[in-house]
Amino acid sequence: SEELEKFGIETVIEEDTITVKKGNPTFPTDILSSHNDHRIAMALSVIMSITGGTLNGAEAVFKSYPGYWEDIKKLGIEVIYE
Repeated sequence: SEELEKFGIETVIEEDTITVKKGNPTFPTDILSSHNDHRIAMALSVIMSITGGTLNGAEAVFKSYPGYWEDIKKLGIEVIYE
């Protein structure tokens, strides 16, 4: 929810659910965080392929998919990994 809101996407968090409101993601003005979770990093990268942005903790994907960023580049998505 915290990271989606950086894209301007409204979320509603309840006891055991999260609702993501329909909207058009915008360029995040804050740096995004993977929260050291490979699933979050990969999900955010899909949105970032549309909006752009900066992601801290991108290396979290190496836990489950070491070639992820190289494969994303093969799709024509610009990735600058430092």
